Amino acid sequence: MNTRKLEKAVDLRQALQRPSPFPGGFHRVAYPTDRFDLRAAAAQHVAMGGYTETPLPLDDLHLRVPQEAQLTEEGPLGAVSTNVNDTVPSLAHAYRGLIRYLAREVLGFDVVFEKNPFLRFHFPVRMPERYRSAQGTILAHHSDTMLGDYFEQINCWLPLSTCYGTNTLQCATLGTSVEILSDFAAELGFDAEAYATSRQRFFEKLLADQALQERVLQSCSPLETRYGEVVMFDPRIVHGTAENIENGTRVSIDFRLLPLDVYEAYARHFAESDQEPPEFDGMQLLKGGYYDERTAFEL
Repeated sequence: MNTRKLEKAVDLRQALQRPSPFPGGFHRVAYPTDRFDLRAAAAQHVAMGGYTETPLPLDDLHLRVPQEAQLTEEGPLGAVSTNVNDTVPSLAHAYRGLIRYLAREVLGFDVVFEKNPFLRFHFPVRMPERYRSAQGTILAHHSDTMLGDYFEQINCWLPLSTCYGTNTLQCATLGTSVEILSDFAAELGFDAEAYATSRQRFFEKLLADQALQERVLQSCSPLETRYGEVVMFDPRIVHGTAENIENGTRVSIDFRLLPLDVYEAYARHFAESDQEPPEFDGMQLLKGGYYDERTAFEL
């Protein structure tokens, strides 16, 4: 192994074992919905799209939205996600207000934040086949670090409806997640570059390794949440979406934060080296790319 590979191996091992900013890897935050009424803004988006004249309550939206609009591979609402900035202005405004609130009044430090997060609709309909096993099980489990996201990132999950059972995120504990990721990274030789693009490879590993598949499925449990909460969690947490068999629609927004001091250190590193910043959906993880041009304190 050459020196560069050895450095990468040490860095990935350290990153996988780093202390979490939150006890147990999760931090549940209540926020004032009267100041940031994201649910009403999401309902306005649904109504303006002509899907239903009565978008509230969002929890039983599937009873009023046409079935074809719920199908995840066909319908515009059910196409898994819609960028917040492509909805109504009130939703983007409330989102930025919440970002400012979380940085100033919850975290106590400045952050860069995802510029255009997804508003997601998870109806009780059949999910796409992309992450389904031959036995029919959805295996969408992953860690965002497999997508090249920074290990210092703060994942945020914001429910706009009541989330429970199979309509919510399925999450493993931090300890189990680190064990699973460390075993997987060892098979990659702790190669940081290979690991940062390993999302599909992890799915293929789940398909081929029945013991790992059972371990992941048994380790994950529903993240029960309600409107008025934000769940912040460690990006190493193994999580995934299940096939919704509840009598309830899940509407949620997920977004990512990165402490400003961490971001500035990465930005300096990329400017001073020949290493390119990681990308997500063709956008570099830089301000003006994946992240908003402004920091939370500048909003």
